Amino acid sequence: MVKLPGLRPQLVPLVYLFVIVVEGVGFNISAVTVQGLGFKCATAGTCKGLVGYRPLNATTLKEISSLFGLDPYTGLLSTTPPSQTVSAQHTIKVPITCQCQDGIGHSDNKYTVKPGDTLDYIATSVFARLVDPKSIAAVSGSNDLSKTSPGQVLSIPLPCSCDRVDGSQVTHYALVVKKNDTLRSIADEYHVTMAQLENLNNVSSNAPIVAGQVLDVPLPLPSQDANSTITNGTSPT
Repeated sequence: MVKLPGLRPQLVPLVYLFVIVVEGVGFNISAVTVQGLGFKCATAGTCKGLVGYRPLNATTLKEISSLFGLDPYTGLLSTTPPSQTVSAQHTIKVPITCQCQDGIGHSDNKYTVKPGDTLDYIATSVFARLVDPKSIAAVSGSNDLSKTSPGQVLSIPLPCSCDRVDGSQVTHYALVVKKNDTLRSIADEYHVTMAQLENLNNVSSNAPIVAGQVLDVPLPLPSQDANSTITNGTSPT
């Protein structure tokens, strides 16, 4: 078993996750053109987004909150303590603060490098393929994907968007495609249209999507209340 940095293996699956979006996060991200960096976004300013985090190993709500810079003690129901465990390979909807800049939307999460970390490991294992190594390198000012230093603070540009879809406000959800997923199965599960998925992600229903690909899924309101700072839910794989 590969152990994520700072994440302790646990055994019991989490049924619901309630976490609060951190407001007022500052951004200072220069325009960088990198394949896979963020989602399309033409709306200026910041908004709330969601990412589907699927840990490789069992962990806890507190540890996930720490990884994503969230306060585990704020916005939690009494029935969901920070020590609540999350089973491996279960997708947790985690809120992020998104900024759109130069046509691209992504967060400015931070991660402190631990001994033995590489950018590939951080992207693939720690953040479960929500971001790619080249994107981390681009926003962190690194030219060498193989070199990191313990204690170094990296920017993690999680993909997001603030754009309306078909004239309606939505919550853009970054979903990592699983084996056997199809555009149709994703559209049906999240109650969105095939056309929306195709347009947002520049994909075609005639071309298969691949495991590990990150898709922009526009969750319709009011299933994700835009006026609420609290999100919930887990999606078993």
